Formats: sequence, C-alpha cells, structure tokens
Amino acid sequence: MSDKINLVDFFGNEPKSVAVKKDIPPCQQIAQAVFKAQMDTKFTHLCNRDKTLARHKAMEIFYDEIGDELDEFVECYAAGYDEIDLCIKEPCKVIDTPVAYFQNLYDFIESVRGGMSEQFLQSLCDNIQTEIKHCIYRLKYIRT
Repeated sequence: MSDKINLVDFFGNEPKSVAVKKDIPPCQQIAQAVFKAQMDTKFTHLCNRDKTLARHKAMEIFYDEIGDELDEFVECYAAGYDEIDLCIKEPCKVIDTPVAYFQNLYDFIESVRGGMSEQFLQSLCDNIQTEIKHCIYRLKYIRT
C-alpha cells in the first residue's frame, strides 16, 4: 500500500485503486474526503451542466444529507482527539461521471476505515457509506 494519496487522483472520474496516507489518522482522511465530496457535489449541483433533473436532485440530496452525517462523525472524533484538520487544498470541481466518482469515494472510505478502533466511529462511517450508496442508486436508476 502506498503511503500517500492525491485526493485529486482518487476523486477522478474513472474507477481506480486508492491508497491511504500512513501519517494522517483514518478519521481525518475520511472527514477530508467527505468534505471535499460535499463541496464538489454542491458545485456540480449548481453548475448542472448536463441539465438532467435526476442528477441535479441526486447532487442536492447528497449535499444536504451528508452534511449531518459528516458533522456527527467529525464532532464525535474531535471529542476524543481534540481537533481534526479539514483543510482541502484542491479546488472544487464539476463531477463529470458521478457514479464513478461516488464509487471511488466509497472505496476510499472502505480502504481507510479499518484503521479506526472505536466501534461508534465505525458505525458513523457506515452511515456515511450508506449515503454514498444511496446517491449511487439515485444516479443509476432514477431518470427524469
């Protein structure tokens, strides 16, 4: 496993393997990744370049619902570890192929979450991954 990940690479539009940073706690990597995804999703929702209502609504729902999950995850982590770095250096971008994008996000979280020992954080991570899979479902099967 590589010791570095470029978030731009993993948030790309094609499925690919992901790697974790060994020097950043898993919870922090997950929080940063989900925060970046939330920003990209909002940006995509507002730009809505393909003009489909289904994608527009899927982005809106994900952006709105992931916020509560992310807040709870970060707050519970910070309660035990004092602080968390949510700094994302990459700019927001329009998601061109959202199913691949969200599958990459899901796979990344799956690869990192094993480093968390606390069961309650694992449970909160489950909730985040549930929102991602629900978004993938909307993108793949809801057409308007």
